[in-house]
Amino acid sequence: MMLERYRGTTTELEPFQTFRDLQREMNRLVSDFFSGVSVWGTYPPMTMVETTDDIIVYAELPGMDRNDFKVTLTDNVLSITGERKEEQLPEGARYLFNERTTGRFARDIRLPVDVDASKIKAEFKNGLLKVTLPKHEETKPKEITIQ
Repeated sequence: MMLERYRGTTTELEPFQTFRDLQREMNRLVSDFFSGVSVWGTYPPMTMVETTDDIIVYAELPGMDRNDFKVTLTDNVLSITGERKEEQLPEGARYLFNERTTGRFARDIRLPVDVDASKIKAEFKNGLLKVTLPKHEETKPKEITIQ
């Protein structure tokens, strides 16, 4: 953390200096806060789509098997948890560089509408998980006839 000298009160020549100081402080606070955030906070990368009838969530899980993760729904929060295991190198081999992350992960997404848990479908193909969550009938848009 860096200490900065307080500039004191603003003068008539610098009426917006207080706002610039505030902006600089806010930028520093946000930067300090996010400097400790890891890539696991956004893993797996996900996309959520809403149609008239469904919420569809896509999650990228390349190189994983369907037994390496699980999908749950609790209180309208969709959770994907799992573990990406480290690949064992052949004896005598060493990494020259390794950009693949390994370890446990968990990702929770609050759904924007109530869904019918009994009709949820999940498909996993070529590293892409697709979870289709049908909306409850009450949350689907209804056209109202005007008389």
